[in-house]
Amino acid sequence: MIFDAEHAGSFMPAMQVRIALKQLAKRDYAHFMGIKYGRKLFFPFGPRPEDTGDVPDPRIDRAVVQKWCAGLTGFPFVDAGMRQLTSSGWAHDRVRECLAWFLARGFGQDWRLGAEWFERCSLDYDPFICYGAFARVAGLTK
Repeated sequence: MIFDAEHAGSFMPAMQVRIALKQLAKRDYAHFMGIKYGRKLFFPFGPRPEDTGDVPDPRIDRAVVQKWCAGLTGFPFVDAGMRQLTSSGWAHDRVRECLAWFLARGFGQDWRLGAEWFERCSLDYDPFICYGAFARVAGLTK
């Protein structure tokens, strides 16, 4: 379909509704996982440690984590996202996901350190969404 002004009125609202419903479903799923796993969600190897045999042990390198928190990693996208989060208290969920991946997978650091930093900086902090997303990005929930 070629996008033109005639179809804009019918196409855009439907797309926005789908995006909103998808975001609500992700939020509700995170809350369901929080209720299902409870405290286990905060464990070092997430809620199901028996399924994480292929996940490397996390490291804790304070210098790397501090650079990540300060937005001084040397990767412009990550640095901009971290500076936006720390200065405004908000970042788009895709940016947060990239930041989480970068710390947990890119640097191989303990995912809980990133979740704790987001807990401090985010105005819209939700423990189930934050810790659940970091655990998922770190490969601890399948």
